[in-house]
Amino acid sequence: MLVAVLAITSALAVTVARPLDGRAATQVCRSSVGPGIPPPASVPSGIPGFHAAWYGQSGYPTLCPGERSVATVAYYNSGSRGWVAGRMGEMAFLGTSDPWPGRDGFSNIGGRFGPYSPSTGWPSQNRAAAQPADYVGPNQVAWFQFMIQAPTTPGTYLLYLRPVIDGATWMEDYGVYWQVTVQPAEPAQLVSVAPTTPAILGQSESRTYTATVNGSSDCVDLAFVDADIHFLSPHGELPNRDNDERADFTNAGSFATVNGASVGASYVDCVPLPADRVLSFTVTAPLGASVQPIVYRDVNRNNALDLPLLVDREQQNENWAWGLGGTASFAPPNALPGGYTVTVGAVSKSARWFADAAIVRSFRYDANDSFQIGSTTAPFYLFEQHLSRGDAVSISYAADPSGVSTFNITTDAGGTPPRIEATVDAFNGGTAMDDVQITYLTPPSNVDSTWYSMERAVVAAGTTTCGSSSGSYDLRRYLLIGGGQAMSTIDPDRPSGTYCYRSAVLGEPSFGYSNPVTVANPP
Repeated sequence: MLVAVLAITSALAVTVARPLDGRAATQVCRSSVGPGIPPPASVPSGIPGFHAAWYGQSGYPTLCPGERSVATVAYYNSGSRGWVAGRMGEMAFLGTSDPWPGRDGFSNIGGRFGPYSPSTGWPSQNRAAAQPADYVGPNQVAWFQFMIQAPTTPGTYLLYLRPVIDGATWMEDYGVYWQVTVQPAEPAQLVSVAPTTPAILGQSESRTYTATVNGSSDCVDLAFVDADIHFLSPHGELPNRDNDERADFTNAGSFATVNGASVGASYVDCVPLPADRVLSFTVTAPLGASVQPIVYRDVNRNNALDLPLLVDREQQNENWAWGLGGTASFAPPNALPGGYTVTVGAVSKSARWFADAAIVRSFRYDANDSFQIGSTTAPFYLFEQHLSRGDAVSISYAADPSGVSTFNITTDAGGTPPRIEATVDAFNGGTAMDDVQITYLTPPSNVDSTWYSMERAVVAAGTTTCGSSSGSYDLRRYLLIGGGQAMSTIDPDRPSGTYCYRSAVLGEPSFGYSNPVTVANPP
């Protein structure tokens, strides 16, 4: 079975509510993803020619205006001919279809370029996804993945899709569609920071922000989060790598001034609010750093932004009011046009650039460029998912943003799955030995902090080895772990039975599997 990327479909997916005020509650805009749709019990096979049978898909998302989400749909090659990437008349795509936006029509939730469609990295304006593997043979499954973007107007939007071999034939129409529900835009936040768009700056440059604070606070704290860790979070949540229910701050940035006064610190405690309740501050950082300033109410004065682990615990959270500014990304000078082969020394996916190993020149990219991973053409989102420090990239560079550059990751250093160890004990403070501790040991080659999935399957008693065929794995959560590190998490209060766990880097097809563990009956 050929597997590309698993979509985020768990009902347990972590979301973080936008801030509320204890004295004046406001509406909240939360994104979510519904349950995935499993494959049918049986599918046809061996039909002469090119044919495809629908084989399951990720759940339908509910998004805030302008928010993006990655969708996944599986197709089983039910024909007698294989699908061959890069070969006209043999390569499989997902094409836009009837009834909306119509066969080969342009969609308002995804596309290649504007103005009628958002630029979400599709292979072309009416092809949402290309086959993820070089070859998909008969009786194999391919997981097509594509990015969608919520329109700014609340409502329900549909995108119908149908598999097609360009230059040969449309394959079976199963009426597959994507439904995107767009929530109403939320009211003004109690803490808002502007600007919110990313900006690329050079050495010794700074960026100016303003923060508007409503509510009853007499002061606010200023801190930084790592922009790229936040950008890569599966649901847009603030980073919390050690799962201590506090946002992870970084000291990579510096508040040069606050309301005109020189500061020069990465954390500023209890800044008094002026009469108009508007703060102005400037931010700087060394080359290679990408940071976002965060302004928040530290109600208990512990110099930490306390976060609920799950959204249903938000009422217990003291720091409901916070605002996040746009990325300030500090890059070396833009490279001159030409051909390059570089080892990546710094990456900012939030601002879409990477630098060479010495961090003396940067390369800017966007969805209109051309991308490869080895010998395979890759869509924009997949290239960006794979790009990390330590990669070798071959480049044909057009420095002008209106030009088309070609980027090829020839050595991919950052996506190896972790080694996983699972044990059973009373880890959550009780007496019943019904908690599973899962320990992740990430390879040193995964040099960037990245997100790893935690997936669980109930397996048959007596299972001796965990693998892809051991059972049906459900996504439980994502963990942010650095390369060459160990991290443990608890899956508490499990019913009696035998379990397997697996994990992959977000956006990577390869999994690491745990040993099987059994919760006894009675525990």
